[in-house]
Amino acid sequence: MNFLFALVVLVAIVCVAVIVALYVLRIEIRGSLKRCGTTTVTGSVRWGALAAEYRTEEAGIFRVLIFNHPVYRRLGTGEKEEEAAPPEEKQPPGEKKGLPSPDEALFLLRILKEPATALLRSLSVRDLFCDVRFGTGEACTTGLVYGYFWAIKGILSPLGQVRLCMDPDFSRPVCEGRLSVAIGIERPLLVLVATGKLLAVPEVRAMLWNRPGAVS
Repeated sequence: MNFLFALVVLVAIVCVAVIVALYVLRIEIRGSLKRCGTTTVTGSVRWGALAAEYRTEEAGIFRVLIFNHPVYRRLGTGEKEEEAAPPEEKQPPGEKKGLPSPDEALFLLRILKEPATALLRSLSVRDLFCDVRFGTGEACTTGLVYGYFWAIKGILSPLGQVRLCMDPDFSRPVCEGRLSVAIGIERPLLVLVATGKLLAVPEVRAMLWNRPGAVS
């Protein structure tokens, strides 16, 4: 009986400690992507004493660390297995597929307002750098993407830690350059709670699982 009571108390203490840590400890996310002939990706997520790192070399390397001491390591083979193309399935009449309808898009925007607000309140951008040469092979589409890029750059321009640059190529399809980002989530618990509320909505779960009739 005493052992059972002690175990319950220990579990309660651990749960409280995790909740407090989720509210107090900041999550640090860093990543970089470089593409010039070959693609190099590095990334890390750190929450207090816990950290996870990934980088591509000849093969991908994934590590989990506690107090900067590796406790788990996994090496990729560096070889991509060829997957057989799945047989094409006929879409039943009336079933929704692809992009959401306007009603679903408005519903999602209305529902995403709370978690998006919680995320933006908790999010802090340490550094964001993008220098890319981009082209789709079609001048019209490339110009459209370039216009969106400048709109985003104008919105983020007051932030000194955000540096964005795009060199459009209207003659050929190309995507190469460098992207690096460092952000922090100050209150992870608030984001988790808002996301939990979002997933509790049946219509959202229906859309995530690609079930028809999600929004009437």
